[in-house]
Amino acid sequence: DEDWINPDPARAVEILKGCMENWDADLRFYTTTAAAYDLDALRAHLGFESINLVGGSYGTRLGQVYLKEFPDRVRTAILDGIAPMRLALGSEHGPSLDQALGNIIEACEGDDACNEAFPNLASAFETLKADYDQWDNGPLITVTHPRRGEAMDLSFTRSVLATALRFLAYDPSTQMLLPYLIHEAATTGQPNRIATQAIIVGEQMDDAIAVGLNFSVGCAEDWPIWPTDSDVSQTLLGDMIGELYEAVCPSVSVLPVDEAFHAPYQGTTPLLILSGQFDPVTPPSDGEEVLATSQNALHLVAKGRGHIVITLPCMASIATQFITQGNLDDLDTSCMDALGPEPFFTDLLGPTP
Repeated sequence: DEDWINPDPARAVEILKGCMENWDADLRFYTTTAAAYDLDALRAHLGFESINLVGGSYGTRLGQVYLKEFPDRVRTAILDGIAPMRLALGSEHGPSLDQALGNIIEACEGDDACNEAFPNLASAFETLKADYDQWDNGPLITVTHPRRGEAMDLSFTRSVLATALRFLAYDPSTQMLLPYLIHEAATTGQPNRIATQAIIVGEQMDDAIAVGLNFSVGCAEDWPIWPTDSDVSQTLLGDMIGELYEAVCPSVSVLPVDEAFHAPYQGTTPLLILSGQFDPVTPPSDGEEVLATSQNALHLVAKGRGHIVITLPCMASIATQFITQGNLDDLDTSCMDALGPEPFFTDLLGPTP
C-alpha cells in the first residue's frame, strides 16, 4: 500500500526492474499508437466498417490517436475527461488538483450547512498543508487498517496528504467528504481519517494500475516533453509524478514517438466531449482546448461532477441519443439542468437532511 501513498522513486525503480525480469514482453511496443493499431485490427477482425468510439481519461488520448490515424473508421466519438494531445500527462496534475480543491472549498463556503459546520475552510486547508509540508519525514501516526482491522504505523508525509485528497476529489460521492476531513485534520491535529482514506486508495491502485504499461507509455510519450519551465513545487501534489519518471525512465527502453504524435486532433468526425466541473485531473478547460481545434464537436460540462461523467444517467442518455442519430444536431441536454454536486457531509452520519 505504502508504495503508492508514500512513493519512493528508488523503490519504484527496484519494483519495476524486479517485474521486468519476469515479463515476456518488450515494453517498447506498449504505446498508445501501437494500441490504436491493435484496436483497428480488432475492428477489422470483427468485420465492422466503422465504429462508435468511446474513451475516458487516458482512453481519450488513445481515442484521439485513433481518430488521427483512422478517421474514416470512426462514425462517432465520445471522449470523457479529455487530455489534450500536447500535454505531458501528469505534469499538470498539481495545478489541476489545486484548482479542483479550491472549487470544492468555495462550494462549501457557499453552502449554508457546510459553511456553518466548517467555518474558515480555506484557512484550515492552508493550515493543514503547512502542518504537513515534508515529503520524506512526516510524523508517525497509528491508524487501523481499513480492511485488515490491524493497527499500523504510518509516516504522514505531504505525499500521503496529497494522494488521499487527490483521489477523493475524483468522484462527487467522495468530494463531499473533503470539507469534513480537511476541517477535522486541521483543527484537531489528527489526520488519521485522511490517512485511512490514503490506505484504501493505495490498495485500489495495486489492483488498478498496470505498472509496466504505465511507465512504457509515460516514458515514451510524456517524459521527453516534460515541462522544465513550470514551478509546481508550491502545489499540494508538487512534482511527485515527474520525480518518479526521472528515476524510472532511464531503466525503461522506449521508442521515440513521431513528431506529429502531440499535434492536436483537428478532424471532422462528430465528437462529443464530456467534462466534470470539479474534475481534479482533466478540468473543463482541457475540453475547451480540444473543442477549439476540432471541426465538428460539442463540449458538455456536468455541474458539480468529477472525473468521468458518462456513467451518470443523464449523460448516458445524451450519449445514447448522439450515437443513435450519428450527429450532434439538436441533442436534448435538458436533463443537465438538474445536475449538481452531492450534498456535503457535515458529520460522519452524512449530509444534513
